[in-house]
Amino acid sequence: MMENQIVPDPSAQNPNGGEGKNRQKEQEAQERRRKYLSIFISVVIAIGLWFFVINDENPTIRMTYSDIEIDYLNEDLLQEEGLVVADSDMPVTVKVVLQGRRTDLLAIKSSDITATADVSQCTKGDNYVDVEVHTPSSATVASVKPAQVRLTIESLISRERDVNVVFNGTASGDTEAVCKRISPEKITVTGASSAVSSVENLRAVVNVSEVEAEEQTLEVRLTPVDESGNEVTGVSLSQTTADVTVQLYATKTVPLTVETAGTADPKLDVSVEAPESVEISCSEDQIDQIEEVTTEPVDITGVTERTEISLNPLLPDGVRLTSGKKTVSAVITVRKRPSKTFEYEAEDLQKLNLAEGMTADISDKSVTLTVYGKDEDLETLEASDFTLQLDCSGIGEEDAQAELTVLLSEKAADLDISLKAPEVTVRLTEEEAS
Repeated sequence: MMENQIVPDPSAQNPNGGEGKNRQKEQEAQERRRKYLSIFISVVIAIGLWFFVINDENPTIRMTYSDIEIDYLNEDLLQEEGLVVADSDMPVTVKVVLQGRRTDLLAIKSSDITATADVSQCTKGDNYVDVEVHTPSSATVASVKPAQVRLTIESLISRERDVNVVFNGTASGDTEAVCKRISPEKITVTGASSAVSSVENLRAVVNVSEVEAEEQTLEVRLTPVDESGNEVTGVSLSQTTADVTVQLYATKTVPLTVETAGTADPKLDVSVEAPESVEISCSEDQIDQIEEVTTEPVDITGVTERTEISLNPLLPDGVRLTSGKKTVSAVITVRKRPSKTFEYEAEDLQKLNLAEGMTADISDKSVTLTVYGKDEDLETLEASDFTLQLDCSGIGEEDAQAELTVLLSEKAADLDISLKAPEVTVRLTEEEAS
């Protein structure tokens, strides 16, 4: 028979056992509260640090973007009205200041910014147009300089201008680069009236190194230039290139002969001072055939003072003056000539074509002949070197003016002299019967 066992009561053995459990639970609860508090504080600190970083390390700032190109809108509408913006007064760029977070602005490039100006409402004359700037949404526009652009609107015109070939470089030896043909010779220039009017010609630059002894045609870019050779912008061309036919010519220096025509005042020594020689160029197979160059005659009639002239050389086909010259500069010089006079009795004059039974009645008893020339030539002359003749044909019984004919001796004819034939008053009368 089992004996009854007595089980001890834990609470009886540890009278504080229940209170211990409660204390343990309370300690655990406090630890959890401290843990949650620590987490909360950490989160608050993290958020604070994040705000600190955002505001201190990535603040709101401003950045400047220079040279933002302006895009002019609706220029085609102006052209439909026969108007255009004068390029010389057209601002090209603006300076833009953007505001935003530092990281956002650092990510924005100049190419992300656009500036426009609408010219559709402009009229002829001066106009002020607002500049509108467009940026990414992460930034705002703080300022634009200039915020307005001043534009001058002019009439749209077109004019034809010559194509002018310019060689860049120097040919070697006795050669020269030559332009033989240009196609087309004229180009239409279109643009603002002030710009088009300033265009002198269309310059086509050819490098001499590209030119050969055989004829060749090159396509050359055209540049509108003013009379000083500066490029004119803001105009358009009917075509931007021209076909230029070029060749390397041989060069040669030959004597220049100047011809004169007409008669100068015998009192004056009129002569043409010109270069003794000129330089010509032509193809290699033609150069040896040219021995000299003559000019068109220079008319010296009526010239009484020093005169600057241009001589026109007479050149065979395919031959030209070097450097594209068309004429040769020269000067007509005028000097007074020394003179010497000779006296002749009226009865010493030879009468020609005098009708039988008639006599020439000369009112002057003597006639003076003045001869002009160099002193050394005049000293050798005598009255006998000249014969004065009177042509009586056409003279009647009324007084008339008649110019004498002067015959020169062989010696006088060889000298550089000039004279003016004297005039006499004469009439014909019947001879008295003897």
